[in-house]
Amino acid sequence: MKTALLLFFALVFIAFETEACRPGALTVAPDGCNMCTCLSNGKLGRCTHDLICPPRMFKLECEPGKPFKNDCNDCICSEDGLTAKCTRKLCIHKKP
Repeated sequence: MKTALLLFFALVFIAFETEACRPGALTVAPDGCNMCTCLSNGKLGRCTHDLICPPRMFKLECEPGKPFKNDCNDCICSEDGLTAKCTRKLCIHKKP
């Protein structure tokens, strides 16, 4: 289970890094807690590493072990199907 979670969060990190950010802006780090600066090429630059935030857990019913989205966050269902661990990204919705 620990290996699956590590793989899941590594994939979240890779997916997050491929998203372009606004040059010069501060953005939430892939861990969902720390902050990063955005470089002129739209890639993440230096990030703070002072905050350690475990993935949040919340109650629901889901398919055990299955990853899913909750707004802009990535989640994985617990083995009992009653809770999930999710990233803690700040979800900013674009206006249509």
